[in-house]
Amino acid sequence: MNPFPLSHLRAIRLTGSDARQFIQSQVTADLRETESHEACPAAWCDAKGRVITTLLVLIRETSIDLVIPASLVEPVVSRLNMFRIGREVEVQPPEAVEGLMGCDLEACQQAGWSVLAFDRTRAIRLSGQTLGQAESMAERSDQSDYAWRQADDVCGWVWLTPNTSGQFLPQMLGLEALNGISYRKGCYPGQEIIARLHYRGRLTKRLMRYQYSTEQTPEPGTQIELSSGKATVLTGGRIEPTESGNADAYQGLAVVSGGIDHQASFDDQQGQIVFKET
Repeated sequence: MNPFPLSHLRAIRLTGSDARQFIQSQVTADLRETESHEACPAAWCDAKGRVITTLLVLIRETSIDLVIPASLVEPVVSRLNMFRIGREVEVQPPEAVEGLMGCDLEACQQAGWSVLAFDRTRAIRLSGQTLGQAESMAERSDQSDYAWRQADDVCGWVWLTPNTSGQFLPQMLGLEALNGISYRKGCYPGQEIIARLHYRGRLTKRLMRYQYSTEQTPEPGTQIELSSGKATVLTGGRIEPTESGNADAYQGLAVVSGGIDHQASFDDQQGQIVFKET
């Protein structure tokens, strides 16, 4: 096993007798269906059903670990502390996270790893290191961290940023396809709006992959105007150069509004954008 730090992620550990019941009442997934040693995808939403953060839920014997984007730690912890009032739940300081790719399921479970529910070739766990130690190691493992992010894009899994938090319903981020939404579990923030879209509504924005030739990486939250609507960039990174010559090509995930075919391309002043189904 060759674990490496995931510098873009942090874990928040919840302890106390009400921890599991508390998080069950907050996130979109039904944690009662989560298998042991599995990282369950979910979203935490506001009252309007907009996703504050996507997260991976790791259920332990005496605690619940929430893996979230490092850039959203402060607002998420603040909101968790607000909602836990009156419950036996303690929110621990953020911890570093490490990942493993190409893992053996049985070996990972025995070593205390949680396998991603939507990609059983990868696993995740708290590293046991201080954030300072993890950041020092991350400087030497940028390539592994980048490969992890690219694998997330391939799976259609999105980590939000401060620029994209609070904008989208979970269905728009592809949570339904990853079994990150339950329509039978009962109430959680935004549940009525999310369920109404599922049973009665029509999804007008959806997650798509894109490739983009440009002089710089599109930042999360960037708006791309299209002939049939617009796209909001969520993730993006440079495709490694090849002999065919794609040194200035980028790929990632975006939420696209309006009607777009299964594969469509558009040109703007910076380069060509190609969208594909996730």
